[in-house]
Amino acid sequence: MKRLFQLTTVLFVSGLIGCSNTASLSSNTTIQNTKHIQIKAVTTQQQDNALVIQGSIERDRLYRGNMHGHVMVSVLDAAGTAIDQKTVAYSTTSLLPEGIRRTPFSVTLPGVSESSNRIVLQLHKRNTCECDV
Repeated sequence: MKRLFQLTTVLFVSGLIGCSNTASLSSNTTIQNTKHIQIKAVTTQQQDNALVIQGSIERDRLYRGNMHGHVMVSVLDAAGTAIDQKTVAYSTTSLLPEGIRRTPFSVTLPGVSESSNRIVLQLHKRNTCECDV
C-alpha cells in the first residue's frame, strides 16, 4: 500500500511539473502556450545567413472546434530589444472529434543568428491582435 502511495505521488508531481504553459528549448528559447493549444516539436537551424524556426501547433483532445491564430516569433538581443519579429498564421479545421489536431509552421529570419540572442515564440488564438514581446 505504501508503495502504491509513493508511485501515485510521483506520478502526480510529474504531471504538475509537465503542465507548464512556458517551455524552453535551450537557455535562449522561450515558448508561451495557451491553455488548450501548444507549440510543439520546435527546431532552430542556422541556414546560410538566416535563422529557420520550425514546429507545430497542436490542440489537446478536449479542445473542440477550429484553430485559427498566429505564432509571433521575436528575436531579442541581450538587452531585451527586439532585433526581428515575424508572425505566421495557423489554421486547422477539426471536422471530426478525432480530426486533425496539429498543423506545422515555419519562419525564416534573414540576417539573424541564434547565438547570443533570445528567441520568444508566442501563441495567439486570433489572427489579429496587438502583440507584445
